[in-house]
Amino acid sequence: MERVVRVVISSACLVLVFSCAALALAGPVERLADAELAARGKALFTGAEPLAGGGAPCAACHPFRALGITGGTLAADLTDLHEGLGEEGLQVVLGNLDFPVMKKIYADRPLTDEEIVTLIMFTRSAQTGTKGGASLFPLAGVGFFVCFLAILMIYKRRIQ
Repeated sequence: MERVVRVVISSACLVLVFSCAALALAGPVERLADAELAARGKALFTGAEPLAGGGAPCAACHPFRALGITGGTLAADLTDLHEGLGEEGLQVVLGNLDFPVMKKIYADRPLTDEEIVTLIMFTRSAQTGTKGGASLFPLAGVGFFVCFLAILMIYKRRIQ
């Protein structure tokens, strides 16, 4: 029985180590890049950073309920746009801007590819309600399991 407990604890420790390594290696760089792009997208959306072509910022006409942004009331609310269209759909819409009012405003001021990507990242971060952070729930579960098994093993030795 004690050998089984040791094998289980060793396996759980290996899972914990590899989970930490995966979070440490892959997660931070991607989250940082996503967070930076989303922050720039927010700046473009609100007008804190001007669009390259000189067009009006999105918030001049569009409301956005997420992330504490207030916008205009002339056009549709864009809060749930990422969920409804997805990234590919957003890329097509932002690349075209084929709406009556927007067509006139952006005819000579199209969005650049970089602006489209940052606006998409902004809507994605608003949709998830995070800044790209990873969940620590699985890692915490494994840690709790390892601690529980260690306490169980110590208690078993105490009884003998």
